[in-house]
Amino acid sequence: MRLRVWQRLFLVLTALVLGSQLLTLWAQQRVFGHGLLDYVNGLDRSRAEAVVEQLSALYLREGSFESLAGTQGRFRRLVLRAVAGSAAEGEAPMEAPARQRDGRRPPRAERSPGAGPTRPPPPKSSAIDFFARLKLQDGQGRDIAGNLRLAGGEALAVAVNGAVVGHLVLAALPQLNDAADLAFARQQTQAMTLTAIGVVALALPLSLLLARQFTRPLRSVVKAAHALAAGNDAPPVEVRGRDELAELAQDFNRLSELQARNRHLRQQWMADVSHELRTPLTVIRGELEALTCGVRATDADALRSLSAEAEQLSALIDDLFQLSLADLGALEYRFETIDLRELLGDAVAAHQRALDEAGLAVSLSAGPERLPVRADPRRLRQLCDNLLVNACRYSDRGGRIEVCASREGRWARLRIDDTPPGVEPEQLVQLFERFFRVERSRSRTGGGAGLGLAICKAIAEAHGARIEASGSPLGGLRVELSIPLEPA
Repeated sequence: MRLRVWQRLFLVLTALVLGSQLLTLWAQQRVFGHGLLDYVNGLDRSRAEAVVEQLSALYLREGSFESLAGTQGRFRRLVLRAVAGSAAEGEAPMEAPARQRDGRRPPRAERSPGAGPTRPPPPKSSAIDFFARLKLQDGQGRDIAGNLRLAGGEALAVAVNGAVVGHLVLAALPQLNDAADLAFARQQTQAMTLTAIGVVALALPLSLLLARQFTRPLRSVVKAAHALAAGNDAPPVEVRGRDELAELAQDFNRLSELQARNRHLRQQWMADVSHELRTPLTVIRGELEALTCGVRATDADALRSLSAEAEQLSALIDDLFQLSLADLGALEYRFETIDLRELLGDAVAAHQRALDEAGLAVSLSAGPERLPVRADPRRLRQLCDNLLVNACRYSDRGGRIEVCASREGRWARLRIDDTPPGVEPEQLVQLFERFFRVERSRSRTGGGAGLGLAICKAIAEAHGARIEASGSPLGGLRVELSIPLEPA
């Protein structure tokens, strides 16, 4: 079964939540178990210190631990009393109970009216376990009382007037064994487990919602991509937020618009090519029919007319072929270092006669400084010729054309300005599109096929140059070419 992206994301988030909770629960149990054991051992050490105080008082009073040797009863009572807190601050330490003359124990001392309540003794099982982990040794390390089989543990010094007179050995608990401690540990484990279950129960629906919400833009993009792959117009993808998915949606919308525009341009290209090829063929066919039917005499004028139409058709086919090669990247270029100023002067001189016949004055301003550029002389000359032909074709009679070449930083600038008519600002960006002409009619009396500037753009891009169109100070059109200078 193929999992969708949101399902994979949900599974990853679920595994992450479950894994983190299990790890947290395991770590908490280990930390809590060790912490509780350390806490219980710490309490036992505090109790042992209370026992040490009782032992110090006993030694100070009797001068030895002989009264505790050989009997466990008195040592046990001393331990229980210390644990119960009878040796608290302000209360006299435990004394050995003196016997009456008849051998009986004296009666229990009555508590004074102002004495506070005594602390209840610890549970019997806890006290017995604590006592079983105690052993008293004298100053020479001999066992006196307690669990004499105790092998090791922490030795707490019993000191009297700064001198160590013995040690109370306390063996730490290796693990919890008290019923109350175990019940408390189970209670905490249950609470942590329930908390982890609650976190997982809350995180799973949130993970599902997050996975669905996070991948929603992807579903829109996939749906639109399927439509695009089927050759249909893709619906625009809704853009939400400013993250990478929003950028993906924006880029896809631009791609969809670009494909629709390219499809429209391709259809328009086919229509324009068909029209441009049909027009000269229609003229030639009409001329031939007129000659065949005898409507027009077969003379030099008729032949010149046919030749002009054939040349126009041939030029159009050549332009289309060059643009096709440029699209394929197969247009041949042979780069060498040339002087742009010199090439521009040759181009203006070659068009001088055509400009004179059109009633246009031309001026060239290039300066004495060489403008070395790395270019294909034939292609760059073709670009200059197209610009001059375009200026000549679209300038009113009696106007002028100004050609200027200059150095600006690391760029060589070529500017061609002409006089009215001008171009509307919104049409400037379309001048370099194929088959675009400012006049909307298809007549050739005012312009060509609309391929000259498109060829100029292709040549400029192949040279790493920029070509731009703008309004001219002379009232017509300015076309500016910026081409990198050859490094010195």
